[in-house]
Amino acid sequence: MFALKQKLSRRLARHLHTSTVAARAFGPIVSFTFDDAPVSAAAQGAPILEDEGVRGTFYLSGAMIGGRSDIQPIVSADQVRELAQKRHEIACHTYGHLELCRQDLRCLAADLEQNRQTLSAISGAPPTNFAYPYGRPSFSTKRLLQSQFTTCRGIYPGINSDRIDLGLLFAVPLYECDDAEILRWIDAVVERRGWLIFVTHDVQDGPTPFGTTPKQLTSYVHAARQLGCACLTVDNAIKRILKASKRPAPGEVDRASARPTAEPERDLGEMQPAESRALARL
Repeated sequence: MFALKQKLSRRLARHLHTSTVAARAFGPIVSFTFDDAPVSAAAQGAPILEDEGVRGTFYLSGAMIGGRSDIQPIVSADQVRELAQKRHEIACHTYGHLELCRQDLRCLAADLEQNRQTLSAISGAPPTNFAYPYGRPSFSTKRLLQSQFTTCRGIYPGINSDRIDLGLLFAVPLYECDDAEILRWIDAVVERRGWLIFVTHDVQDGPTPFGTTPKQLTSYVHAARQLGCACLTVDNAIKRILKASKRPAPGEVDRASARPTAEPERDLGEMQPAESRALARL
């Protein structure tokens, strides 16, 4: 029963917009983001962006800084400080890299505050944007997190345009696409004048299953720039979008509404009655 409840809660989080902004004439924008920030993301990924005049967003878990993930070393505090000094965005990924669907909300709130203090002490500014560890939140954690951050990013592929769900931004994992697919995504964001977010972890020759090579990243940044995309951090992108949409400040964005997404997958309204009743009890 618990597993079913988790599944339905993740489904609800994905398909209901709970913090939206109607985007108008703001793109095309491309953001390059790095989860966990392995050492190679700072040592090789950041300079690639900088050579093109671009800055990235690095989503960090404070408990991992200066340590090691299951497969690779993570940036040190000095490297995080240097990224911030070079105007890359330092964003939140929970303190303990938590599996959010299994977290008590009070414990999660304490974890977020610990990460906020940790990152603020290193970078000099509190994080304003968030990425879900493992990419897929429950509905209750989504609502908590969107109340504390301007945006929350997942790993569901898509282009953010029209009515954007700030509580679960689409993002395209570079490590799940080949070069031709990435170029098609960039062509699509130019055509739709939307916001495309790429996500990776490490940047190195012989990358992990969750990373990309320096050559690939260089080609993607260059392609986005050549096609006229504004390559912005998540923070600068959402500021541009909110300004273009003439919406209120992030803390005043409509966080109470819940509207079905226009995503072309199965809509909540198509669910069977038993599924709908189960969602109503979450």
